[in-house]
Amino acid sequence: MTTPASTKEDTPQNVVIHAFSSPGQAPDVRLNALGINEFHVHSFLLKHHSAFFRKFLDSPDKQQGDNPRNAEELTAVKMRAGKVTKFRYEWVTQFDEVGRGWHLVAASNMQSDNPSPYTYTQRRFQAELFRELLCAIYNRPYEIYAPRQLISLVEMADYYCMLPTLSSTLDGVLHKSKRYIAPLLDVEALQLLPVAAKVRNELLFRECLLFVLGPYDEPRFTQLDDPKLEDVAELAFTKLFARIGQSRKKLWDLAIFDDTIIDQVASNDKVQALSSCAKMALSPEGRGVQFPAYYRALLDVQLSDTYPFRESLASLTRCDLELVGNIQAGVGDYSRHFFCGFLLESDLPWDPTETDW
Repeated sequence: MTTPASTKEDTPQNVVIHAFSSPGQAPDVRLNALGINEFHVHSFLLKHHSAFFRKFLDSPDKQQGDNPRNAEELTAVKMRAGKVTKFRYEWVTQFDEVGRGWHLVAASNMQSDNPSPYTYTQRRFQAELFRELLCAIYNRPYEIYAPRQLISLVEMADYYCMLPTLSSTLDGVLHKSKRYIAPLLDVEALQLLPVAAKVRNELLFRECLLFVLGPYDEPRFTQLDDPKLEDVAELAFTKLFARIGQSRKKLWDLAIFDDTIIDQVASNDKVQALSSCAKMALSPEGRGVQFPAYYRALLDVQLSDTYPFRESLASLTRCDLELVGNIQAGVGDYSRHFFCGFLLESDLPWDPTETDW
């Protein structure tokens, strides 16, 4: 397994050097990201994980990698990359002419020194994002502290054609970072769902989908801009309501025709028991019965695990969220929310068997 070596501060340039290591291989690429971070990495790994670097590291317009072609260019490289070293590839930051962003280019191909559109804090943020991309390549740990960071990281991975590599690391990263991400998933679910689809991460996609399916009587997925994602959410919503309809029929069949329930509820009048739970679940805003809260109430009043309807109730009131804890369908702020998912892998908006995209 490849691992990054220690990090040290380059005091004169105030650049943090991150030297990544791979057994038996010396770094042959030096990347200067926004004058904040300098990365010593391996070209074979960049090419393996990034179609961008496969195409441009050895593009025909460069001779002998990124080695300067003349004395004038040598001086330019020294100015841009700091100094000429044993690295075969020297890449530096090029700011866009329109002042909207940045990208890495071979030092020998840098066109002009456009002004940075970023504050120092923003440059640090962008440089750290690129470090996290490299951590994904080298299978090293990193954390996500906010949804905006994740959105920006996916955008950067898309530009450098590294989405599959990033996706393969996200499950572990999201679980490790859930103390930061979980409290914001509900609020940011609409923005994160398209991001999860772009990076093809099933964990994040399903997590966000469960939030935008609610409230069950006013789902948020109708606000999605992507028709394909809205169709997937509509399918998940339809499957959920089909389960609700089936459970309601079973419930009343048991209440009216099945005498086995009679000793397991507080009242001998089974229909009255159902009515009592429905009244408990009435919306204070006059929306009628809140079905998530209704099923939660029915589940909570049962006296025995052998109650024949418990399995169906439990399937609707279960919580399939992996990153967010301490949430129950039909309880508190989520009295109008279900968190059970019935979407199949084949229903996802991408081909799970595709390994490069």
